[in-house]
Amino acid sequence: MAEYELYCFAQSGNAYRAALMLNLIGADWEPRFVDFFAKPPGDPAVLAFLKGRIDNNVAIVDKRLSTRPFLLGARPTIADLSLVAYLYYPAEEFGFDIAAQHKNIAVWLDRLKALPGWKHPYDLMPGHPLPGR
Repeated sequence: MAEYELYCFAQSGNAYRAALMLNLIGADWEPRFVDFFAKPPGDPAVLAFLKGRIDNNVAIVDKRLSTRPFLLGARPTIADLSLVAYLYYPAEEFGFDIAAQHKNIAVWLDRLKALPGWKHPYDLMPGHPLPGR
């Protein structure tokens, strides 16, 4: 049995933060699938509001990354892992393509992919494709 168990699903950016950190540090861990999508989808008005907030925040991150390789300087930190959590999901699932619209974020994502131990959320956690769907 693994030293750590992470209850997660592949589409969760929040779970991906923890899974990626566990993998990058070489921890003995094991994912446990949670079926989050058994719930109905969200309200369209709320989703539109959140999309607007995302656009504004992503523009700030893209501008910051125009002057440095990682969020806080020359090396990756927990800030990078925290912010990257939802950015590797395909545009057709996410609803928009952040990397295509923000060139500095695209380059930053490639830098993070180059880290030893990096894995895509779908390779790191269970639940893709969603069971029975």
